[in-house]
Amino acid sequence: MTIHLDFIEKMNQKAQSLGLKQMYFINEDGLDEGNQNGGYASAMDVANLMKYILTHRPEVIEATKYDSIQVSSGTKSH
Repeated sequence: MTIHLDFIEKMNQKAQSLGLKQMYFINEDGLDEGNQNGGYASAMDVANLMKYILTHRPEVIEATKYDSIQVSSGTKSH
């Protein structure tokens, strides 16, 4: 499995672990690609995801204040 497919699978696993049963990702940005097999999310799941982010991941909200950011993971920068 390629790195990006592994990441997408982890996104879907996290969504399920958060109880987001009507959320499914097919790419890294989470946006629908306009085909019949596209990703999807219910409005309720998006609201619950935002509630989780606001409560447990405030650094995500902080990052949205900037035009661009540098993200690092361990010894790698992205």
